[in-house]
Amino acid sequence: MLKLILLCVSIAVSGYLAEAVLTFTTPEPEAIEDECRWVESRERCNVARRAGVAFDTRSVSEVIDALARRGVEAWPAIVPKHTAGISVGDASDGIRQLAGISNVMTVYCNAGEHVLYGSDEHGFRNPPGIHGMDVPEIVLIGDSFVQGYCVPSGSDIASRIRRVVPKTLNLGVDDAGPLLELAALREYAEPLRPRVVLWLYFEGNDLADLAWEKRQPIYPLYLKPRFRQRLRELQPAIDLRLEKIATALRTLSDQERHAASASPQTRHRYVLIDRLRAFATLSRLRERIHRLFLERPAFDEEVFRAVLARAKERVASWDGRLYFVYLPSWERFGDPGAANPHREAVLGVTQELGIESLDVGEVFEAQADPTSLFPLGDLHYTASGYALVGDAILAFLEARREPRAGEGR
Repeated sequence: MLKLILLCVSIAVSGYLAEAVLTFTTPEPEAIEDECRWVESRERCNVARRAGVAFDTRSVSEVIDALARRGVEAWPAIVPKHTAGISVGDASDGIRQLAGISNVMTVYCNAGEHVLYGSDEHGFRNPPGIHGMDVPEIVLIGDSFVQGYCVPSGSDIASRIRRVVPKTLNLGVDDAGPLLELAALREYAEPLRPRVVLWLYFEGNDLADLAWEKRQPIYPLYLKPRFRQRLRELQPAIDLRLEKIATALRTLSDQERHAASASPQTRHRYVLIDRLRAFATLSRLRERIHRLFLERPAFDEEVFRAVLARAKERVASWDGRLYFVYLPSWERFGDPGAANPHREAVLGVTQELGIESLDVGEVFEAQADPTSLFPLGDLHYTASGYALVGDAILAFLEARREPRAGEGR
């Protein structure tokens, strides 16, 4: 027992010594402007303020309150991955939703101005009534790149495609990886039997998301032929659950708002407490470990292949066609040595499965400055970048004589 205690003490001391070394040897991150310290998009705000560009520093809670004063009911965008372990104390705790609250104004993200959109009848970013169409021509599956992170409605990929093919459904979900995306396909695309399914894969974090998703109790079940939660039928329960979660989370937002309006002395105390908490929780050591071992997770080719094989099998069951779209990260052009090393392996799996693919990296590479398609302080694309992706997809589909405006099934 004594040896075990000494071992634990030794590990703890070593950990804090390492944290102390990292604290004093790692350069401090760029100072956060006072008015940016408590906003959600902190890095974007900081870049904008230093460049002299206006930035809305209101919290999501404040934006929702402002809309309420105008008689508009609004709720925050809710990321399914972030609510997986939250209990609201009723039967809905067993549900793993894939989108946000339905049929409401949704406060999404802050790109200088808060991006708002009206959610559809299942909480996705689409025009109202789109799930009730006879048969959508195209369905987009993916993460925040498909959802249209931090660009206004009309500038996302689905909206770009919708100009040519109006019956286009966006099933993009923030922080989704391959298993959660398979779930979205099984729950929401499969009942509609679309002619074309576009699977948009982002090389920056989809494999890391997959590493998390395969450890969850629900998402791997979607690899089974018949498993579904029947989420389309559970929307009222999903909305109630998400409203409870969003209301509870406002407490934290209110604390941030109080801190932002406090005196300089109070703000300094908050900063000091944050730094002490960071040291006590070994934040720099954990960040270093994450970067070395977790940021580039091993490519679980077996699970990835199983996901795409199941997706192809389901889409083929209604005589649809599945296409794979590979989305590049900033590192591919700005820091090639840090780019995801599994590109060839990922595309190799799609080739083995007979799934045609579009490599958007090649499209970006043909631009004069591919890095200009990424906003400062963010890993997503600019509106121009999203437009380029949408146009590349339309050209790809046209070459394969896939649906055009006005065509029926």
